[in-house]
Amino acid sequence: MCFWTAAGQHGSSWCYTPPGYTDVPEFLHDKAASFRSHADTAVYAIDWGRGTCYARLVRAHDLADNWPWGARLDGVADTTMGCEVG
Repeated sequence: MCFWTAAGQHGSSWCYTPPGYTDVPEFLHDKAASFRSHADTAVYAIDWGRGTCYARLVRAHDLADNWPWGARLDGVADTTMGCEVG
């Protein structure tokens, strides 16, 4: 699964491969504008909020050219990490 800093899968990018949890790099932290998943399984975008965390489901092979939730992106995992759905 790859994330970009600009809409339409443009700008700087970074890719995650399941399994496990990984923090996104600083240049993408709270700044993902688009994504494309090549994973054969669902993954979760993770937002570490104040006192809790939120998980956003990304279905296998999904994509978004303009992804508002990316302004919350802190990490990516193959589970919800016990976070609230958000």
